[in-house]
Amino acid sequence: MNILSVDSSSKTASVAINKDGETLIEIFLNTGLVHSKTLVPVIEDTIKYSGIRMEDIDLFAVSSGPGSFTGIRIGMSVIKGMMFALDKPCIPVSSLEVLAFNAVNICDGIICSCLDFRRGSLYNCLFKSDGKNLIRLTADRNISAHNLLEELRSYSQKIYFVGDNEQLCYNSWVNGLFLEDFCILKDPFCSIKASNLGIIAYKKYSGDKSVALDDVYPTYLNLSQAERQRQENNLIGGVK
Repeated sequence: MNILSVDSSSKTASVAINKDGETLIEIFLNTGLVHSKTLVPVIEDTIKYSGIRMEDIDLFAVSSGPGSFTGIRIGMSVIKGMMFALDKPCIPVSSLEVLAFNAVNICDGIICSCLDFRRGSLYNCLFKSDGKNLIRLTADRNISAHNLLEELRSYSQKIYFVGDNEQLCYNSWVNGLFLEDFCILKDPFCSIKASNLGIIAYKKYSGDKSVALDDVYPTYLNLSQAERQRQENNLIGGVK
């Protein structure tokens, strides 16, 4: 099975092709949020250098969020266009799950996957690892660093942090009450990778979890800045 995977849900972007769960090629970019300019050319180059034709792709995979609102929309739009053109199914996967998969083979405790939502909040999910698979402990959520710390104190296992938000966590918990119990993983464990997305998608497809075009949609968890501003303006203006 040939799987084309696309992630553009954060400041990085990547495209990969996996064959039967093994990565053939991955192109990874860390050039900032310019995915509208880079994503399609990167997909074209990935196809070109993989030796696989676009019509030979059996399944698409995409990071469905949470993360960058604009980046998620771009990735979703591109994938849905290819799904429509080739009439192929897709596996949408949580960005936090793909991020946590970086540590699935190296951690023997709780994997705390974090992305920065700003305003002192995190996009977060907790997982355990059995060495090969992630076991989800919480739903994807938006949570404050303080509330996350209080929750993590209830676990007896070591906590491993992956993501782009380790400094916020560290600065919030530098009081020393928790430092000896957690480990902050650095690159290459802190970026969302399309190759991991493809591995997860292959496992989910084997479990018959692929979806059709109309069922591929993003997971934002929060309103965008523009939508929040519109609501605030409506409240100020007395509009309900």
